[in-house]
Amino acid sequence: MMMSFSSAFAQKQPDLPPKEAEKKQKEEQKKIDSAVALTDAEIVEKTELLTQGQGNWSRREFQQFVKANEKYGRNDLENIAKEIDTKTLAEVEEYSKVFWERLDELSDHDRILATIEK
Repeated sequence: MMMSFSSAFAQKQPDLPPKEAEKKQKEEQKKIDSAVALTDAEIVEKTELLTQGQGNWSRREFQQFVKANEKYGRNDLENIAKEIDTKTLAEVEEYSKVFWERLDELSDHDRILATIEK
């Protein structure tokens, strides 16, 4: 689990009673403490993937994309592209393809899908 990836899409957690919050914090800290560093090969792969991926999409553009999918449906890419004024239709088509292929990798994919399917 990549903490930085999941935190990019993190939702506000509900307020927990102090004992539960402390327990949750300790569990999360254990995950961090036991995390294994990336190997040199994994670092190279990560760097390559970041340069060829969808890294040029901001959080704002991502949110516009999700809202436009909710409004128009996932197949109306022309109207979705019109909602994202900083991207071309071709960029939206490419992003949409990858988004739907990899949606399950997002930590909050259930919430995102529920939002789109309203």
